[in-house]
Amino acid sequence: MRNAVADRNDAASIREALSGMRFDAVYDIAYDWERGITAQQVEATAKAIPGELTRYIFMSSVAAYGDGLNHAEDDPLASEMHGND
Repeated sequence: MRNAVADRNDAASIREALSGMRFDAVYDIAYDWERGITAQQVEATAKAIPGELTRYIFMSSVAAYGDGLNHAEDDPLASEMHGND
């Protein structure tokens, strides 16, 4: 397992941090608590990963639990009907 550090708001920074690395799968759990994460940022991150990527998984606790940040792990998950922006 490897970790990379880059600015999600800067696709060039992501490409540089991942340069020379190869991945079969990526599990992305990064979240910017001050600015949030947009679908465009997640897509840009996935596209910045070098090589043939067979699986990209993005997980956000906000997406899992619904709106707001005051959640505990045993809170009910958001329904599948919960809108995601």
